[in-house]
Amino acid sequence: MRMIDCLHATPEIEERANNIAIVCATVPDPTTILLSLNGAEELVARIGRVRETMQPAVPDQLPLGGVIELVHTHDMGAWPDQLSGKLVLSIRDPRFGWYHYGLTRDKALALSDAIRKQAEKPINPLPEA
Repeated sequence: MRMIDCLHATPEIEERANNIAIVCATVPDPTTILLSLNGAEELVARIGRVRETMQPAVPDQLPLGGVIELVHTHDMGAWPDQLSGKLVLSIRDPRFGWYHYGLTRDKALALSDAIRKQAEKPINPLPEA
């Protein structure tokens, strides 16, 4: 397998926004990876499945206190899934599409309670620097 370092590549959207071109600095000439929308979505899904098996694993507990990147979304929904017996929480990520999470009844109630408690508290934004 030939390794290509694309860490510093800058993805570009082609004129009609139908394809993503990723140009990687390879020798002797740059290598361009051209992905359709479906190809890009499949690649992201496959990378997610591979990441799930990599070490170190994603922490089980939410790390608190660090800087996070917020994804602003207003689109979400929840409904019971008859097949799994879980509540499905769907959240739209404008970058990657819809994500669907299966929650047990206890986890769904705990999440609902935590969101309600946090929403009832006043949010005091930090002053701008």
